[in-house]
Amino acid sequence: MRIAALHSFKGGVGRTLHGVALADAVAQRGERVLLVDADLEAPGITWMFSAQGRRVDFGYEDFLALLHSSDDGRPDDAVRLGAAYLPNQLIDNVIVMPTRRSLLDIAPPRLEPTDLLTPDRSIYYLTESLAALADRLGARTVLIDLRAGSSELAAPVLLDPRVQRVFVTTVSDQSLYGTLRTIRELGRRAPSRTDDPASVAVITQFREDGHRELAVSAATRLCDAISGTLEPNNHEGEDRTVDRDVTLEPIFSVFQDRLLALPASWDAVVDLVRRQRLAEPLAPLVEGLTVPEEQTLTDQGPAAESLHVAVDGGDVIRLRAVLSEFAGRLAYAETTDDTDFLPTESLRNMLASHRTEPPLCVVTGAKGSGKTFTQLQMCFRRTWRDYAHAVGVAGVALDAPLAPVLVSKNLSESALERVGEIQRNAAAFRRAEPATQLALRDLIDEALRSQLTDMQWRRVWLTCMARALGIDASPENVEAELAEFASVNMRIFLFDGLEDLLQDLLDSEVQRQALRVLLVDCLDWLRSLRGRPLGLVIFARRDLVQSAIRQNHGQFLARYRDYELKWNHSEALRLALWVAQRSEALPRGSSVRRPRCGARISARLSTRSGARRWDLPNPGRHARTAGSSPLCPTSTSRSRPVTS
Repeated sequence: MRIAALHSFKGGVGRTLHGVALADAVAQRGERVLLVDADLEAPGITWMFSAQGRRVDFGYEDFLALLHSSDDGRPDDAVRLGAAYLPNQLIDNVIVMPTRRSLLDIAPPRLEPTDLLTPDRSIYYLTESLAALADRLGARTVLIDLRAGSSELAAPVLLDPRVQRVFVTTVSDQSLYGTLRTIRELGRRAPSRTDDPASVAVITQFREDGHRELAVSAATRLCDAISGTLEPNNHEGEDRTVDRDVTLEPIFSVFQDRLLALPASWDAVVDLVRRQRLAEPLAPLVEGLTVPEEQTLTDQGPAAESLHVAVDGGDVIRLRAVLSEFAGRLAYAETTDDTDFLPTESLRNMLASHRTEPPLCVVTGAKGSGKTFTQLQMCFRRTWRDYAHAVGVAGVALDAPLAPVLVSKNLSESALERVGEIQRNAAAFRRAEPATQLALRDLIDEALRSQLTDMQWRRVWLTCMARALGIDASPENVEAELAEFASVNMRIFLFDGLEDLLQDLLDSEVQRQALRVLLVDCLDWLRSLRGRPLGLVIFARRDLVQSAIRQNHGQFLARYRDYELKWNHSEALRLALWVAQRSEALPRGSSVRRPRCGARISARLSTRSGARRWDLPNPGRHARTAGSSPLCPTSTSRSRPVTS
């Protein structure tokens, strides 16, 4: 059973309309949908249903009343009566549950969902009861249109982490700010656990030609806020804040003039929704809500590419052990070696854009997106040209040595020793001893305790670069020393582990200033050198960049968007197949290909954002996630997502 709830901080943002489009799209795939109008104060779906001329025999208020009157805390009577009357309210495979039986009397709700919260009942009594009702009706998907705002009418549903929360907002500051605040509060009170679906953001009513920057900025902020709702999996010892481009990328629904004035009846609204193709951007959500109970992955025709691997039962345990051991070596960048790696689009973009001149760029990404791993793989190749060869980008003539400056504090001893060796190899002259990581961190810590100007901070960062090459420079003379070195030498500096140094960045203006100068002023100074002989690649978490650059951060991120460490569904599939193949858990003859739209791989992949399965007839019991990721980047929004 899948339950999704649509919520918006402000009314008029298209929440109800997108809910109708989502219900219709799921129903057209053959799934029966229970659509609940839980907006007890402004029931839009109820108006559509009534204007259709359909009789309402059973409403949401009836369901609440029956649940409230239950003596034993069980929903049996409410489920039985609902299952008897609701089939009369079926339209094209969508069972509509309006708010009330009659709209003649406009009045506040007589009973609210919070009235059901009594000591003898589960705190998820309402959602569990809706799941049981849907099961009796033969519906495997429940969509709930909630009341807008910070309302108690929506709280019992939103506070259930097993419900997929779909937040609909515009780029308007009020709508966006309220939505962000709601998401953060839910992350504090009811974070999504390991097998819960991630929240979804839908950005509506913006024009691509005039609001693109606002939409990109809003998407970034929403993505960061939703990532904060993911509860770390302490049992497995790893953080669930993984790459957000696979699981948390907002959905964009552009403004359409014809949707401004909606018709009255349900059929007319659905017809308009279909003609305007409103459900197309919602395709990832639709996919997540329509995955069959027992998914069998087979070839779907000429448009699909499938990989079928026959494995004898006796080999399964051995192959699983091989796969687990290999994947375990890759799980944490801090313990990695110079093993083979899967090149992604962002790495190819960075190398293709800097075939002859050193890069001056910022590589952003979510926590867990591969920043430390990427920096180490660069270091282990020693030169830019050798790294390009490893990635598979031809025509890179630049043979500049790579010089790591700061690295993650959590690197293993063996990795730190190799980084030290690489630093000595890139040193300014023979027998020069580059500064240790501890010495460089001490330099930054001392500067953080001082009141420095932007120019002084720039010289502190440049001093770190110089000392990483073994140049005995100080902030007072570092610019002259580096300029002299650059007149006859080329180097590419690498920065990572900034979150280790700037742990209080969100609350400290000094730390924000330090990072802002590194990201902007240092890059500008290096660009000013004749011939641009020195390069700089800074790996930084996207949320830290946003906090440091508060003005026009959307433009800043857009400047380096091609190098951002992102994982779309195609890349995730390629990575899963690559890991399985390199571990020799798959036959050597299998090739890693970029899947086309509709491609499926018949391997079981675990994705944390799949639509939630409600284990019935015991809805309160948790079950493993099964389904597809409900989100994907806009560039791949029509392709089939990863399935598990």
